[in-house]
Amino acid sequence: MYFDPVETGKRIKQIRESMGYNQEDFAEKLHTSRNYVSKMEIGYKAPSIDMLVEISVLADVSLDYLILGRKTSREEMKSNVRSLIDALCLLEKEL
Repeated sequence: MYFDPVETGKRIKQIRESMGYNQEDFAEKLHTSRNYVSKMEIGYKAPSIDMLVEISVLADVSLDYLILGRKTSREEMKSNVRSLIDALCLLEKEL
């Protein structure tokens, strides 16, 4: 297993979207630029350790998940709850 900035960027984007932030708002929360967020999300620019810590704290996810994609049972539960909420929102719109 190794650090892959593209996969990390995909996880960062998924986290940002699940929190309901656009890139500009996410950048503001992280005290950085929208351009930097964009480059992180596509894997063009690897986030610094400090930035990974900021994202980890803001999103309440582990560094292990951000860097390697390994989910703890807590993160898996949160992911399942988010998926369920999304499914319920879609169902509500159909009613």
